[in-house]
Amino acid sequence: MRGPDGGWRILDLPHGGYWGQAGFDGAGNLTILGYGLASDGYLWALTYGSDGTLISERKVSPSETGPAQLAMALDGTVTVVWRQGRGGGDV
Repeated sequence: MRGPDGGWRILDLPHGGYWGQAGFDGAGNLTILGYGLASDGYLWALTYGSDGTLISERKVSPSETGPAQLAMALDGTVTVVWRQGRGGGDV
């Protein structure tokens, strides 16, 4: 990834599954949405600081998730939202 200083950063990401959307928050942190990383079927949200260090790693069981999306709020925060269960479930 390209850092705020214009330099390049290499992120140590889990293998397997596939990556979805990514977005920077107002503080320059990068949040990445992933599905089935490490072949576990979970929905993942990884947040990296502007220096490339992992700040937060969260995952949700595949039995609790449906479609997911990266959401960016007007205040500069970034989060992952998903539908719980299939069709008609809670967000």
